[in-house]
Amino acid sequence: MQPIIEFPHAMWISQHTIRFAFKEEISHANFQAVQAFNRFLKQQLQHNLVESVASYHTVTAYVNSL
Repeated sequence: MQPIIEFPHAMWISQHTIRFAFKEEISHANFQAVQAFNRFLKQQLQHNLVESVASYHTVTAYVNSL
């Protein structure tokens, strides 16, 4: 069974940087959601993604272009 991916709030930080924010809480469930979303981004943006950086409640994606 595939885990349910909770979609976060997206914010453009710069022309090539997007930050995705989840609930601002430190919990195992939130961490799992962030990690699952990071894997999702890597699959979906594989050709345009330069790097993604996951933290406790955010994922920052650096992209070439969308």
